[in-house]
Amino acid sequence: MNFANRFPQTNKRSTSTYASSKKTSAETCLVVSKSNAFPVDRIKLLIGVLLAACFLLGSPAHALTDYIFFSVNGDTASPALTQGDTLSWGANCDTGSTVVFEIWYDANSNSVIDASTDVLLEVFSMTDGLAGELGDLNPIPDGFVQTIGAIFGLHPGPYIFEGTNLSDGTSATRVLVNSVMISPPNQVKGQIFVPGHPAPDATFLSNVWIFAEAESDEEGFYAALTDNSGFYEINIDATATGDTFFVEPSNIPGFVTPDEQQVVASGVVSNINFNYEIPADSVYGFLKDDVGAIIDKVGFVFCFEQSFASNKEVRTVSGRYAINFSATELGEWSLGVPYEDFVPDYVIPYFFNFSHDTLNSFQYDIVLPRADTTIFVKVTESGSLPVNQYEIEVSSQSLNAFTRSVSGTGSNNVVTFYISTADDTGWSVFLNDFSEDYPIPPGLVIGGVQPTGLSPGDTALINLIAGKLVSDTIVQDPEDPPIDWNTVFVGLFNEQGNFNGSTDFNGVYSIYADTGTYFLSAFATGYLTNPSGRNVEVTGDTTGGLGFIINETHARVTGTLVNVPTPLSSSEIYVYAHTDSGIGPDGYYASA
Repeated sequence: MNFANRFPQTNKRSTSTYASSKKTSAETCLVVSKSNAFPVDRIKLLIGVLLAACFLLGSPAHALTDYIFFSVNGDTASPALTQGDTLSWGANCDTGSTVVFEIWYDANSNSVIDASTDVLLEVFSMTDGLAGELGDLNPIPDGFVQTIGAIFGLHPGPYIFEGTNLSDGTSATRVLVNSVMISPPNQVKGQIFVPGHPAPDATFLSNVWIFAEAESDEEGFYAALTDNSGFYEINIDATATGDTFFVEPSNIPGFVTPDEQQVVASGVVSNINFNYEIPADSVYGFLKDDVGAIIDKVGFVFCFEQSFASNKEVRTVSGRYAINFSATELGEWSLGVPYEDFVPDYVIPYFFNFSHDTLNSFQYDIVLPRADTTIFVKVTESGSLPVNQYEIEVSSQSLNAFTRSVSGTGSNNVVTFYISTADDTGWSVFLNDFSEDYPIPPGLVIGGVQPTGLSPGDTALINLIAGKLVSDTIVQDPEDPPIDWNTVFVGLFNEQGNFNGSTDFNGVYSIYADTGTYFLSAFATGYLTNPSGRNVEVTGDTTGGLGFIINETHARVTGTLVNVPTPLSSSEIYVYAHTDSGIGPDGYYASA
């Protein structure tokens, strides 16, 4: 169960940004997060559905949670775990219920959760029958929740797994002892350093998680705890030899967390050290619901630089969070919470954007409206039951909030969304066509207009149809250095929505779209296109005559509006620049 990073990144892990492309810029949401516990973006299937079926076959559903089960390398009888084994776990519950799992390192080995001494590793919820990034292995509600399995390479020692049923408050715990890997073929070693706390220092230097995430997202999860002097050793099995790992430390309250480091699993890699810093700035506050009550639920708050160059995340304690910044990290940031931690109990606010130039060491309370009603979304493919899953988002403009889920296949194609009655203007639905985990199959597109104005109890329909192909070639200005074609995108836009595509390494783009009239444009950060865009009538497959020349930008023009009242009453005020040929079949165009 490789919980991968949920933050947008500038390296190869940035492909899953979950952009809500159908919104205006003020509403755009990149819902991502990064856990200093198990990374949580994508879960790769290592244990098949057959395992769950064999284990659960003939077991009746229970109305309460009274036991937790483990599967180690497919063995559910009396599992014994060693670093490098494949682990899956779960619990019984009433059908359709949500179970919250807490995983603790049992530091004092007494088989009881002691928050003062034990080390919390992860908290997350699973809903019976609900698939998705942290979904149940079995997509059909059956009275059990079970994780997908993955290689377990965590620090050796005892762990306490606790599952709590949100329907009735019942819970169960179980201890699992993880034995050290004998003669590990790969190791990552190092030490942490905290200002004002020289080694040894059990209070600040010990029991700090150091995580190693495989770039491939398929090598399981690996981590170690530091000792009293801040030393750690991460053992990595032979299947990962030669793979790139991103090694990062967890947060220490009151200090700036060091950036991750990149290593290759190849024998013993030493001196991967991390230096914590005294903060130069911070943002802090509470998680509250829409009536002002503090949300005393363990979750995460994350912050990412708007240039996507850096990101941070902290776990909440009694509903409070604090994120620290070094002097080199000051700039424009976005703040939010991962939807996985709070759905279905709450709807999730869109990002709060701020700049350290205007706000310094300030309090910002994040408000999550309570979910107290439901709407439904039905998904079809050409009017028939779907064979693919899709990521769907339901949003409220008046609440500036959203919720998200994943549709099922076949007759399991109606998705329930938990929303708030605080919105009396109607909810909007759209299918995420940027999802890496649930992509729209090539050639299929969303037919018609995606639903808006939904009220509690409504059922919206999203129907995917065979699209029309729009294709041509983008070429570079011959004087420019070679462009990274992965950064070039093309879109068809109209009032009802848009259809997007990217180029191959020869600059050829292909977009599948519904019929209609669109504005076609190409874009890449740091470049302009000629023409700036085209009006296109899509009635069938359209190829040729829709090319672009892309040209690296060479100048920056700045200025100030005068003779206007300030502060400006609207953010939608633009200044335009274009070549003599203007906006049309030829010429370059830019705006600010």
